[in-house]
Amino acid sequence: MVTATGAEIQTSALQQATSSYPALDEHASQITPVKPTAAVQIVISPTPSGRKWIALLDQRVLCVSAWPFVKSARLLLAEGYPADTMVEMWRPNADEWALRGRLGAVAATVIDGETAPRSAKNGVPSRFPGTTPAGDGS
Repeated sequence: MVTATGAEIQTSALQQATSSYPALDEHASQITPVKPTAAVQIVISPTPSGRKWIALLDQRVLCVSAWPFVKSARLLLAEGYPADTMVEMWRPNADEWALRGRLGAVAATVIDGETAPRSAKNGVPSRFPGTTPAGDGS
């Protein structure tokens, strides 16, 4: 069984299209195959109490948390990883990832119990500029 990467399939499809469409021939040499980048793989294992998870990245402990995927993503962003990096959560000895997403989106997930930052100002909201709220006696 032979497997092909996305770049090989893209190049193969382009070569087939260029034989039928001569106008594409001049642009075909300018296209470079896209090389897929490996995702950051976080491996989790339960703590002895079973209430939290230990998140490892290349044998380095990232965090011990009840939400290891989100917490690890936040730490990796703080370390300087790009937000568009793919991140995967794996269990030990698994054949496939358990969770996967873009680092920025995973880090932005609001965990149960967290409160969203409030950007509203204190006081009565102003409905329309230049008017006073009803019932304030003005």
